[in-house]
Amino acid sequence: MVAAGIITMVLVCLIGAFIFLGWIAPLVIGLSWQRQNTAGSRTWIWFSVVWAGMAAVLVAGIVAMVMMANSEMRAGFGVTGKVSEFSAASFKGPAGSIKIPFAGEVHFTAESEAPGLKSFTSSNGVFVVPAGRITIKDLEVVANDKQSRKWTAKGRWGYSGYYTTNSWEVPSGGVMDLAIGPPFKASIKVTYSAASDALSMEPEYSDAFGNIYSISSDDRKETAPGFELVDGANKIVMSGKFEFG
Repeated sequence: MVAAGIITMVLVCLIGAFIFLGWIAPLVIGLSWQRQNTAGSRTWIWFSVVWAGMAAVLVAGIVAMVMMANSEMRAGFGVTGKVSEFSAASFKGPAGSIKIPFAGEVHFTAESEAPGLKSFTSSNGVFVVPAGRITIKDLEVVANDKQSRKWTAKGRWGYSGYYTTNSWEVPSGGVMDLAIGPPFKASIKVTYSAASDALSMEPEYSDAFGNIYSISSDDRKETAPGFELVDGANKIVMSGKFEFG
């Protein structure tokens, strides 16, 4: 498998070199024929110029796509810009409410009809927000278990890999029920690497909209989730514990 991965990488590099640098060969041929006053030299030169132009456009397109993806990822994995606390008492425009299933300590950052990025906080699952479109950027849930250990779930929504919905229209004077935050659906993401011929497993937690969360506690050693792998006969073939990053 490792050899196949190396061969694939080599082929990709050769194809890329041909696409982006192949125009050099016809240019050399054209210039050489031009010095020898051979017919057709201009055709080779113009062919190389067109090829080089197309390669340059392709490179520019790739660079633009990478920059756009980078920008989306930065927006998704961290809120940028100045964030201020939203005050329902001082807000003069029409307002509505968002209600979520979890009635505990929750914070989220959003863009709304109020200017700028605003942070919203609730301890009962109900948030007073400006009426109109609201776009949630991230959400954080904090709760304590029976052993008084603090658990924190953080979700970044701008870019989660699934382009999930994170914008809604909040009615003026009304309540919008949103199934965001807990309860979470737990799954294990399994990735195979051909280069190292190894499997990696990573727990994932998502809400009803598919937004991905990271969950951790202040007692990382004792609360890390475990896993068991079973065969077709339901016999455990491997077990272990994950580690918090």
